[in-house]
Amino acid sequence: MGFHANNKKLTGRAFLATTTSLSLVSNSKSIFIAPAATGTAPKGLESTGDTIMNLPWTHCGLPTLNLPSGKDETGLPFGLQLIGKWHEDEAMLVWATEIEKLTGFGGSQLY
Repeated sequence: MGFHANNKKLTGRAFLATTTSLSLVSNSKSIFIAPAATGTAPKGLESTGDTIMNLPWTHCGLPTLNLPSGKDETGLPFGLQLIGKWHEDEAMLVWATEIEKLTGFGGSQLY
């Protein structure tokens, strides 16, 4: 049986993880890059913000990582979210290191 014939047997979580990973592999990609949030991080430490943008990925167990990518006019950071392949956390960290260099918003540049 092919993948599509078996997909009815997968839970929603497993189906999302499998189809996302297959999409990355079939398109010769290592990671997806998406917005980390619908806006900037909230001011203060009371909240980390809305989780809507990372919920699908963490729900299905794919590795995710957020990187700062800029600031708004008040100085609050925007972020990029990296979504990696199943069980390839280390490869995503390598990508994150390179992307952080390109954005110029790593570490001390945020403060």
